Amino acid sequence: ANFHFLFLFSSSPFISSPDHLLLNHSFRVLADSGTEIAIVLDGSGSIDPEDFERAKAFIYNMMKAFYEKCFECDFALVQYGSDIRTEFNLQDSWNANATLQNVQNITQLCNVTKTASAIQHVLDSIFNESQGSQKNAAKIMVVLTDGEIFLDPMNLTTVINSPKMARIDRYAIGVGKAFNKPNALSELRLIASDPDESHLFRVTNYSALDGLLSTLQQKIIAIEGTAGDVTEYELAQTGFSAQILDKQHILVGAVGAYDWSGGVLLYDWVTKIATFLNESKEAKEAKYGYLGYSVAVVNAQDGAWYVAGAPQHSMTGKVLVFKKDGSKQILQGDQVGSYFGSELCSVDVNQDEETDYLLVGAPLYHIHGEEGRVYVYQLKNGFFSCVGHLSVQAPSAFARFGFTVASIGDINKDGYVDVAVGAPLEDRLLDSSTFGSIYIYNGDKNGIRSTFSQRIRAAEVAPGLQYFGQSIDGGFDFTDDSLIDITVGSFGNVTVSRPVVRFDVTMRFTPERIFIFHNNSIITAELCFNMSSPLEASHPIYLSCLHIFLNFVLLQPCDYDCFSSITLKVSYQLSNSNENMDHPAPMLDIYQEPEAYFQVPYKKDCNNKAICAANLTLRSQTQKKLVVGDTKELTMDISLVNSGDDSYMTTMVLKYPRNLQFKKMIPKVRSWSGCLAHFSVIWQLDEALFPDQTANITINILKDRTDLLVTGEITFNKYLYEGLKEENHRAEVSIRAPCRQLGPFLMMEMKEAAEGRNANVFAELLK
Repeated sequence: ANFHFLFLFSSSPFISSPDHLLLNHSFRVLADSGTEIAIVLDGSGSIDPEDFERAKAFIYNMMKAFYEKCFECDFALVQYGSDIRTEFNLQDSWNANATLQNVQNITQLCNVTKTASAIQHVLDSIFNESQGSQKNAAKIMVVLTDGEIFLDPMNLTTVINSPKMARIDRYAIGVGKAFNKPNALSELRLIASDPDESHLFRVTNYSALDGLLSTLQQKIIAIEGTAGDVTEYELAQTGFSAQILDKQHILVGAVGAYDWSGGVLLYDWVTKIATFLNESKEAKEAKYGYLGYSVAVVNAQDGAWYVAGAPQHSMTGKVLVFKKDGSKQILQGDQVGSYFGSELCSVDVNQDEETDYLLVGAPLYHIHGEEGRVYVYQLKNGFFSCVGHLSVQAPSAFARFGFTVASIGDINKDGYVDVAVGAPLEDRLLDSSTFGSIYIYNGDKNGIRSTFSQRIRAAEVAPGLQYFGQSIDGGFDFTDDSLIDITVGSFGNVTVSRPVVRFDVTMRFTPERIFIFHNNSIITAELCFNMSSPLEASHPIYLSCLHIFLNFVLLQPCDYDCFSSITLKVSYQLSNSNENMDHPAPMLDIYQEPEAYFQVPYKKDCNNKAICAANLTLRSQTQKKLVVGDTKELTMDISLVNSGDDSYMTTMVLKYPRNLQFKKMIPKVRSWSGCLAHFSVIWQLDEALFPDQTANITINILKDRTDLLVTGEITFNKYLYEGLKEENHRAEVSIRAPCRQLGPFLMMEMKEAAEGRNANVFAELLK
């Protein structure tokens, strides 16, 4: 017998016992056809209890053998004696283990032998669609009896000739010497279908029943060499691929089913029911297609879809998508021998619990020699469409890129799921002792990036690794450090990935701005590095800060740009190794530049606004008439007035016709005598007396045209003057209105005044 095992290794709470599943014994396959076997057991009083137990053992062994050979066999058992009793029907037999246990629990009815009534009961109550019988299923009846009919109200000939008996193949087993009698033998022959040689069996006693098992198996179950050239499940290799869907379902591949056309089985742990999915049992082009070589589950809007790869189908490979509504979508390979569909991976990039992409591996894709390729299919509007393939900058010959593809979780913590692809034969031609690579492709808001972020070669991990990347898995924290790990299989080794980290860099300046007209300014900068990672609260978060003193010196007077912010560039890198570490050393995220830029702005007179808002008005006046050939000069009076905040780096462009020649520009200085200006002066005051450290002062200003000195008189009350801590003060003065001619910045010096606390203020106009 062929046994198909699927071994399960998991600490998950919903996979407990058994540790391995003998699929043939534990499920029936839902299909439109199949084989239905009704066993009719004689439980009359003429059978000794010991022989009845032997009959039960024979039925048990027969059903167990059939379960191992026939995935689509359903059983029902009817016992007859004083009554007609259904021990279990076709639906009950879907749970094979429970059904076999029911056989052992059968108790004998005894009394009369109502064989005809029992057969009619099978026609009425077993082979009935309302009782779970399939319309197109092959129907078989096996009658086990020890003698002729006794006290049966029904006529056997009438029952056998009933229209319901059409298409039912009947096998009769007679036990004991009673069938030496002509009447008993005639009844047995009537029960059995023609020819008798293949449908009627006689044994001398119940102990000899076991000798019929092999014969019945060959007669009833179509196996290779006895029922045509097509095998069904005998060489199915169930469990060649597998994926757990949820707490109740598992999807397994059966590449050898139906002459290696293959298929997949969706198994229900609770009901013990499996559904067989394939292209078609009759499709000639599916033969040797290996459907089920790989399996995957797609979470679509209407529910789960089941995906299976057939890498040898039509020589180019094929992927079948079995949708919830029963329809199928076919993804076809485009190169002969590429093994398209040998690897499948569904990816939920944005982690919204709906599949976004299906990755299909074609590891034997040929350019110069089996470089391999991974196709990217996007799920949109209920269909998969190919949007490209994952690229490798310089594909290595015979690398077999795409041999394995795995969704590895969000390893760079950007909110999008990432993917790893194995190329287990890469670099083998260069070094046969160490070869293989894996590639990391990151997800983002636009999908899966087509270019890899990391290429990890076996030689970079450890010497002697072979077939590095032949298996990959991830998305879990194996090392208990709250970071997602990736496991990579190689010949005799398993390696674990290095964690990826990101740094948030901040810089804070004190003071926050530079004074423009100071010859030098010293600014303290606090530079901080904060490592972002999914650490739990019990783990320390990496945070480090440095204090830097920045000294800005004015080397030469500004002649153009005196107001643009100063830009600082900070570059960083990790200097660590795996030495002296319990876990692999982290590495920087390749998508984050290892540098940061910060700006130190100049202090500008914008009335404490972040951006100066100038209000420029341009007016011009010129001659109304210009006589060509007579007018010697054309004079224009231009007035540019700013009634808003200060305007920096202001430029005026004058355009004139080509037949004119620019001569000169004469600036006109407007004379003025004085004005009333309101100043907001920031002094260094005693904090205890003046917590806000500000005072509003009104000054009358006069400007001297020759030496550009501004003089004025300031009066403090006694309370304010005593709050000053020093005699000499540097103050920043903002002119509110209306004396724009003074300019925005003044250097003020206060000297001690006479009695009465009056003070003279000398302010030098700076340009």
